[in-house]
Amino acid sequence: MFDPYEILRHDPLIELRFERLCKQLRGYYSRQGEKAVIVLNKTLTQAERRCTLAEELAHHVLGHAGNYFTAQRTDWITLSKQEQDACVWAADRLIDTHDLLTFAEQDHQLMAEEIAEHFWVTIDVLLFKLQRLVNIQNAGIFILPDIT
Repeated sequence: MFDPYEILRHDPLIELRFERLCKQLRGYYSRQGEKAVIVLNKTLTQAERRCTLAEELAHHVLGHAGNYFTAQRTDWITLSKQEQDACVWAADRLIDTHDLLTFAEQDHQLMAEEIAEHFWVTIDVLLFKLQRLVNIQNAGIFILPDIT
């Protein structure tokens, strides 16, 4: 299982802080010269922290310059290209496609909450991953197996 904290342990140029942020804001990423700062909202659950940290780390790994904020989302379509790339990077690491399909094959009656809990992610990250797989399948790039 992907551990975003492992990246922090090996990269001294990333500083992680926990602060009280407004309720809708989960965290943010900013560059300060060579150093990167990731701030996570103190009020997040462990799964929310893991997902938010993964997305903010994506900005660092992908070389994005600037400031990026992660808020609770309902509309993933309007994300900027860099936010979209960060979400894809994070979701693909947090939920391995093969593991997701294997887990779904074991029980066809799973609820989204159960799947999210299994992968220790938020519902919005799970739904983003599933929508991405559907979009990829619709483009003919990837064929999802029939698990019904």
